[in-house]
Amino acid sequence: MGHHPARVIGRTDDLDAARTAISTASAVAVVGPAGVGKSRLVRGLLDELAALGHPVRRTGGQEATRVIPLGAFGELLGDGPLHLAAGTVAEAVLDTDRRPAGSGPRPARRPVLLVEDLHALDEASLGVTHQLVHDDRLHVVVTVRADAPLSGPLAALCAEPGVTRIDLGPLGREDVGTMVSDLLDGPVEPATIHRLTEVSGGNPLFVRELVEGSRSAGVLVERDGWWRFTAPLVGTPVLEDLILARYAGLDASEREAVELIALAGGLPLTVVEQLVPLTRLEHLERDGLLVVAADAPGRPLGVDVSHPLHAEIIRTRTPALTRLRLSRLLVDAADAVEPGTVDELRVALWQREGGEVPAPERLLAAAQVALDRNDTHLAGELAQAACAARPTFDAYAIAAWCLAEQGDHAGAHAVAEAALTVLEDPWQRAAMVLRMAEERWWGEGVGDDGRSGRDLLLQGTTVLPDGPWQAALQAQALVFDVLDGEVARALSGSVAFQDHPDPRVAAIGSLARSLALTFSDRATEGAAVARAAQETITRSDAFYGDPEVHVLAEVLALAFGGDLRLADEVIALVHDVASTRVGRQARGWAAAIRALVLLPRGRDDDAARLAAEAEATWNDVGLPRLARWATAAGALAAAEQGRLDDARAALTRLGRVPADRFRLFEPFVARAAALVDVVGGGGERGVEGLRLAFHDARATGRLTLAAVIAHDLTRVGAVSAAQACFDELPSSGPVTEVCRSFARAVGAGDADAQAACAARFGELGADLYEAEAYARAATVAARRGRARDAQRFRSLAAGAAQRCQGVHTLPVAVGAERPAGLSRREQEVARLAASGRSNRDIARDLVISERTVENHLYRVFGKLGVTSRAELAELAELVDGGSSVPTN
Repeated sequence: MGHHPARVIGRTDDLDAARTAISTASAVAVVGPAGVGKSRLVRGLLDELAALGHPVRRTGGQEATRVIPLGAFGELLGDGPLHLAAGTVAEAVLDTDRRPAGSGPRPARRPVLLVEDLHALDEASLGVTHQLVHDDRLHVVVTVRADAPLSGPLAALCAEPGVTRIDLGPLGREDVGTMVSDLLDGPVEPATIHRLTEVSGGNPLFVRELVEGSRSAGVLVERDGWWRFTAPLVGTPVLEDLILARYAGLDASEREAVELIALAGGLPLTVVEQLVPLTRLEHLERDGLLVVAADAPGRPLGVDVSHPLHAEIIRTRTPALTRLRLSRLLVDAADAVEPGTVDELRVALWQREGGEVPAPERLLAAAQVALDRNDTHLAGELAQAACAARPTFDAYAIAAWCLAEQGDHAGAHAVAEAALTVLEDPWQRAAMVLRMAEERWWGEGVGDDGRSGRDLLLQGTTVLPDGPWQAALQAQALVFDVLDGEVARALSGSVAFQDHPDPRVAAIGSLARSLALTFSDRATEGAAVARAAQETITRSDAFYGDPEVHVLAEVLALAFGGDLRLADEVIALVHDVASTRVGRQARGWAAAIRALVLLPRGRDDDAARLAAEAEATWNDVGLPRLARWATAAGALAAAEQGRLDDARAALTRLGRVPADRFRLFEPFVARAAALVDVVGGGGERGVEGLRLAFHDARATGRLTLAAVIAHDLTRVGAVSAAQACFDELPSSGPVTEVCRSFARAVGAGDADAQAACAARFGELGADLYEAEAYARAATVAARRGRARDAQRFRSLAAGAAQRCQGVHTLPVAVGAERPAGLSRREQEVARLAASGRSNRDIARDLVISERTVENHLYRVFGKLGVTSRAELAELAELVDGGSSVPTN
């Protein structure tokens, strides 16, 4: 089997440090725990060195050769006698090709000796390695396991002045995601990546074994193009044996102590001391099997197993009766200390593991803790148990919310319906009606009783006594209106609820108001309303379902209101947090909205990925109609990049799902189909599709979407149609105004006005639109014989395009010239020339000839349309290394 270069993931800085050490003739010691990737890093380094012509020899420590003096170098020395002199080994390495004397020169490149597992070397081999480090005829690279006992000579070697020590830590979540995607050859759900990172501790070996074990066990599966966990993860037998081997030498009392702490998931020391003698804990800590530390400065000490995966495997291998007995001990210990020392969730789970039934108040408290930690599966289970033991509003509310988050809308509806038979408080009853209406709306639409979500809200207002709870139900009906695309109706109706004195009514009314303002092209006002609602909810302890929806509303307002960069920053953070949650709906919302935010930014690779994630998530929780939003975003991303097969496949999926109840973004569905027609050569049909999509959005008050679609008409060259559409829109938001101005500038053939609009698009964060507008301005300027301006606009277009992800279809479709930019070397030369440096100075600084400098400047002048250094200095912003100058 051939040797293939290793892909080193997440170790760029470490690999750079190793390269630097080799280039300065320093030895390299790569240190890290087992499985962290020492061998992979070293293999990547040696592959590079071998490609450069360095002969490479390998050896390493093993238990089998540890008792043999110089056993690690036996293969290098062959059948000759083993000498304790480093020179013999050095000669063996230098004579890499085993050439007879006089048969030719040694290799031109310095040989490299790799000594793996330095901690397992016999003393003689370790001493020889210590001497080889200082042999300037060799490069020496060693690996050392960080958790192995370090002898004096080994510690001294790693601390030598001539040794560059590289300590490898765990991989971060992004690098784990890259690694898992490589292993599975496909995209992986963010929550799955988070879980793998959490359990593996970022150890690459553990990640690989968990992926292999979980895939073989059928709990890591591919659905809708995404890999995800469907049950708790599973390790391979090899991984389990490897980990349990570390605990094999424990006596019965030590093993029970480790099992108890693993079962508990870490405990305050004050609790552990009741169950395990401190001297025993000290011994286990000294052996690296337990970790004793405070989770924050000033906090009490806690005790945990040394690695999260170790704890996971020990728990699964602990016998059932032992688990039962230890769980009861843990409950007794937790109840004996000050309340709050151990959270109620853990105590409730120990009670259940011990065969006991927790008290109703403990079940409810545990459910609340689980909900706070975003574990909706566990929170829902505990809340339902609390309902059965002692029905309360809080238990019903948590149970219904969690079932809804998991996609069990019928179950959530049933819980809320059952609560109505028990609860008497009007607000609590109103909250349950709201939950029933939402689940009917999100789920089947119309139940067996023939009632829709709106019907349930209207009925609720008639059966409840007069009070603010009725206003809450009416405000929720307006939220449904926005989701269904009836923006004008929601805008007029929400005025009465936005500033309602009851914070619960105000929260719901503000959501409807914020969304209605945003899609009525009054996004700045929409963002302010959403932000104020978040503050109101924060100050109020009154019940409200999910305050985070106002964050999502604010993101949409920022995106459509002209602050795409801030919108991107906020939704990226929201998506990152949502990816750690067990509940799926938060992830679906975050991914779908971020995909929409990234489209005008030209980040279509990311938008397509996020749209696919959202589509799969919504389908997984039984909300295919809401998935239409994500599918449409994916179709738009594919159309922008000319991936017509992918775009048409998305449109086919859209055709299988009825368009009802979630029609807010339906104009974007039509927009996607129209752009596919344009890119596919059906320009006339595509333009007509955009016109129809515009009028549909305009008729229902979705002015923000209408403006985006009108801008598409400009982009595809239907300028007259675009101008006619903009004439129907009132002067309003900043995005609409710059799009309207651009349509006028294109219609007038005004290159300067088009460039001004391009700059404005850049200020809004719409990199795609900025690149397209500058490219058009360049085309117009070139036709007018303004070569210098044309080149300048091309360079600006190239800079904006470089911030995008390969979006090119529409600018090509309308005949815009492909922007040309400066190469990296041209950029360096231009920057120095613009600062006043002579050709000779530039040549000396860049270590090139003066003739080469002259050639580069000739090309720079042509690309930027200048004829002198003075003119080049005037365009310094194009050559100062900023993002406006692309590099090849």
